[in-house]
Amino acid sequence: MSWLAIRKIMPPFFSGEPPIYESADADKHPPPVAWCLFLNEHRLGWALSEICQQSTDTTEIHSLVHFDHLPLNELLPVYLRAIARAGTDAAGSMEMEVESNLITNSALNQLISFYSKFRPKSGPSLVKIEGNVEGDKLKLSVRVGNYDNPNIELPMPDSKIRDSFAPEMELRGLHLGQSWTIVSYSPLALPSHSMDMIQGRTPTEVLFARVEEQARMEWNGQLEPMWVVVYRTDAREGPGSDKNIRNRLWVRRAGTVLRQEVLLGDHSLLFTRMPEKDATKLRDAHQEFPRHQPAAQP
Repeated sequence: MSWLAIRKIMPPFFSGEPPIYESADADKHPPPVAWCLFLNEHRLGWALSEICQQSTDTTEIHSLVHFDHLPLNELLPVYLRAIARAGTDAAGSMEMEVESNLITNSALNQLISFYSKFRPKSGPSLVKIEGNVEGDKLKLSVRVGNYDNPNIELPMPDSKIRDSFAPEMELRGLHLGQSWTIVSYSPLALPSHSMDMIQGRTPTEVLFARVEEQARMEWNGQLEPMWVVVYRTDAREGPGSDKNIRNRLWVRRAGTVLRQEVLLGDHSLLFTRMPEKDATKLRDAHQEFPRHQPAAQP
């Protein structure tokens, strides 16, 4: 699930002690993971996540977030609403999706490329972000409606790069107080003013992650002990403060992410993991997922 108004260009301090992510095990072929999606506690849609070994050299992490009916006035800035409405009218549907794809080097677990799109279920992308690693540079291309900025270049960060609307599937090796940094983007969490794009501001944001709490959560009929991981825009904030929070994750002690919250202003988007059998049924019902292979991307 951010493409956000930048506050920090790239990680200025440290990468910290990052967890072991699901993509780190190149020999792993896990089943698809599915999520129920809620907006302010009301059912809004679903999401699918899947890891695929494309070859002996590359691994693909694909995610599709489907909104049955996205409340544009609540979640999008004014200048993007008109673009979104034009796209949905053309498609004859208010169903919207965020699709993301990330390619890594299987052996080294290093980023190769990624893309993220916001679009009607049927129709062209309204927002698209693409990134490619070239040497020690990360080259980005951003398109919003008819506005195109294809020439954004950044130093390649040491931190993980993630789409905040692509739920994490697994974070292993966590302990209380552990902290690290990530670089976040998403085509749905946009700057509040179009001048942020016109002025060429970088479509990334550094987030500071910390394992802040131990908690218990009921899932699949059982009460599970959890780590609560909080992603903030300011490393000076900590447990007990609700300021500057972008995401919260509830993670099983063994590493399985069971819940993820994305905060957009006053709104809460909550991803709740489905049991594996339900995830398989949803995956079978959507044979078009993933829709696009990386090689087909322009």
